[in-house]
Amino acid sequence: MFPILETERLILRELIEDDAQGVLNCFSNEDVLRYYGQNPLTNIEQVKNIIRNFFNNYKEKRGIKWGIEIKEKKGLLELLDFMIGLLNIRELK
Repeated sequence: MFPILETERLILRELIEDDAQGVLNCFSNEDVLRYYGQNPLTNIEQVKNIIRNFFNNYKEKRGIKWGIEIKEKKGLLELLDFMIGLLNIRELK
């Protein structure tokens, strides 16, 4: 089961395909990506494939990527605010 982490203000949870529009909104913006080392994403299918790859990386114990929600925004159309992750994990429990 994917680990959900929670603080007083944040929820770190698995990225799902329903998050694709929020991810696209962020990662299609050239200003956001200026120092990220990635070309802007251009369509929702690209994002869905990336989210599937995140899932496969976790399933195969190669890494983990969380979506970060700010609790006070819960219920808004776009819940996803940020992403954070770890790569090259040797053992996920």
